Amino acid sequence: MTRSRLDNARIQQLYEHFDLPETAWKAWFEAYVRALTWGRDVTDAELRSPDGQRRLWEDEGITGAGATDRTIDATPLLTDAELVQGFVDLRKRGRDPAVSRRVKDLETAHAKLLARVDALTDHGKTPRARLMRAIHMLIPADFHCVLKSGHQMAVRDLVFGQRGKTPVENHVQVRERLRHVLGAEEDLAEHARRAMFCWYLAEHAGEIEDDQLPVPPPDQEPQPPSPVEEIERLELWPLSRQYVWLDVYKTGATSLQLALRECLEPQTVETLTTALGDELELAVMNRRYLPTLLRDLQHLGLVSRKGDEYTTTDAGEALLDPGGEELLAEALCVRIKGFALLLRKLAEGSRTGPEVAMLLSPFTTSKSMGQLAQRHLWWARVAGVVTREGQTREITAAGRELVKRLPDDLPLPAPAEDLITEGFDEVEVVEGTAAAHPDLPTLWNAFEDLAAKEGILFGRDQVRALHTAWTFGERHDGTSKGVKRFAILSGLSGTGKTQLLLQYARAVCRTMGLDEDAHIALVPVRPDWRDPSGMLGYFNALHAEPTFQAEPALRLVIRASRHPHLPFFLLLDEMNLARVERYFAPFLSAMETAGDLDLHAFDEPVNGVPPTVRWPSNLRIGGTVNMDETTHAFSDKVLDRAFTLEFWDVKLEEFFQRRPRRVDADAAVEDALRAFQAVLVPIRRHVGYRTAGEVLDWVAAAREADTACPAHELIDQALFSKVLPRLRGHESKELEAALGALERLAKERQLVLCAAKLGAMRDRLRDTGVTGFWS
Repeated sequence: MTRSRLDNARIQQLYEHFDLPETAWKAWFEAYVRALTWGRDVTDAELRSPDGQRRLWEDEGITGAGATDRTIDATPLLTDAELVQGFVDLRKRGRDPAVSRRVKDLETAHAKLLARVDALTDHGKTPRARLMRAIHMLIPADFHCVLKSGHQMAVRDLVFGQRGKTPVENHVQVRERLRHVLGAEEDLAEHARRAMFCWYLAEHAGEIEDDQLPVPPPDQEPQPPSPVEEIERLELWPLSRQYVWLDVYKTGATSLQLALRECLEPQTVETLTTALGDELELAVMNRRYLPTLLRDLQHLGLVSRKGDEYTTTDAGEALLDPGGEELLAEALCVRIKGFALLLRKLAEGSRTGPEVAMLLSPFTTSKSMGQLAQRHLWWARVAGVVTREGQTREITAAGRELVKRLPDDLPLPAPAEDLITEGFDEVEVVEGTAAAHPDLPTLWNAFEDLAAKEGILFGRDQVRALHTAWTFGERHDGTSKGVKRFAILSGLSGTGKTQLLLQYARAVCRTMGLDEDAHIALVPVRPDWRDPSGMLGYFNALHAEPTFQAEPALRLVIRASRHPHLPFFLLLDEMNLARVERYFAPFLSAMETAGDLDLHAFDEPVNGVPPTVRWPSNLRIGGTVNMDETTHAFSDKVLDRAFTLEFWDVKLEEFFQRRPRRVDADAAVEDALRAFQAVLVPIRRHVGYRTAGEVLDWVAAAREADTACPAHELIDQALFSKVLPRLRGHESKELEAALGALERLAKERQLVLCAAKLGAMRDRLRDTGVTGFWS
């Protein structure tokens, strides 16, 4: 049984209290009755005429439409034969006494009309509010005048109490409940009064929920509610809380609406994929399409997540109602960096794409500002606040109305946070509650995509190990005192160690809506680093104006110290090419004591770089290492501060399966790699994914260049050039046996170059006790 906030007696009490004062709502009431009377009495021929259709779309006797809805040109709708006939048929439909069947019947009719209107209006910007108003004019018994999403939900909650899946169901159920409590309507005047009563409930929902009768002050006549919601100033989130990146979607607004509608009941990514697979053509899209879409809807406050389930919020449900595009535009201004500034500047004049990119440059880097502009403009078009005219972007009337609601002072980056500039002006530390770090299931989806795109394989155990090393010990306030968050990835070259660190950091940034360039620094370690200057920079006294030379690692550390509630990632590639204890000493000391990190020896800031910063516990450090004669071993003081992960397993079969096979000849290359790999694994000289991929690509390219060359000659050269140079070592039974086995494999497969080289290496091992490709 349906449960509502108001019982029958309370509804009757409020309806008796509700009145249409002669001096206040009389004009609206009379206009309402005239509109319903016209909808009842107009002939089919008159309804089909352009004048009849114009009145159907433009008559505001029932209510006005939102700013966005009003700006949409309805001219193409007035003479479309299919749409016009749809309205004629709508009025002739029988009214089923069973509410559930009536809801289904009206939903079908509404969906058919909406689909046609969608097809006739530009960029999918549909006058949904006016369509619902036109339907109400023709069918007065099952709809009311509350079209604004937030007000409509208030009426539904008060009268019906149970969430309907569509706006049509909400309207029908509210009117049916009133009919059950108050009796059947006798005439169109009573239909108008019931519909206006719904507005009365919406306007006074707070008082009604507090069990009060809304009574106007005795010295003031009650004012009729304005059909258009009053302008209220938007309260924008502080910049430190706003998101920067939203993705774009192939199917446009359709993706948003379908996902929000399905998530009216809790959904997992899997159930949502099943439900929307055909409509969104998910089979031909990237598997991250839905997870990324749900992430963006979360950022905008339109869905919430609990565990693996996503549910549409009240704001998301409101977006599905007529006029909901306004709510999307509001959310973009409130929650997304630079969006409010974009609208304000467009209100001053049109801009080209490059000009928009420069406008948004303070919010990202010069490298990313073009992409940021493209995404902001896509969302602006979907929200109906920006249009494109040739090469320029112009604000719509709805956008201008929204600009009026923006605060005078917009949140803008401080100069030091402008990543394009070179200086470090002093800014205050931005305090805030630590943002929630994405959970492992969310990040694992990103790595599965990476494997498909890049041909690099990660096991869930590897991702879990890194995730735990970088997140364990976090306290409720987001800090992690005493936890180093330092991981070292060692093992075979070409197994994707750097990619694992980088893609994990990118996945976190994209999930949290952070600018990757601002939160990630990938630093290649140089063999000549003998002090921390390669990390922390140095004072350049030889410059025309003595200045501090800031390095990428220093910039990241300063940003992390100024935003302690957000994650930052310092990734050191080949970190043991130099002695870690020398160039990394300040970091090792500060992370151990959780004290100050010394940046330079001066007492005062130099070019904005302070002498010290408090160790940023939100800084994740990851380093990749290879152990060979060109690198340095780690001391215990380094290893004690780090979690060490090892990468030696190479899953060639999975790697081959993920690669698109060009021709059958590739099978021979793969088979040769499998055979060589089986011999090399026991002596830990096997190849990683990078080498395997390059062998396959080289053979394919050589085959195209010389189609007459036998396949075994191409495979011979590829293995000789990419696999054999890795072989070296001192005398041992294992190495000698491996060289002998590889030589036999080479002879069996007619790999002449490989066989000769392997034989020479085996002879050298016997003669000198040491061998190698180059010896």
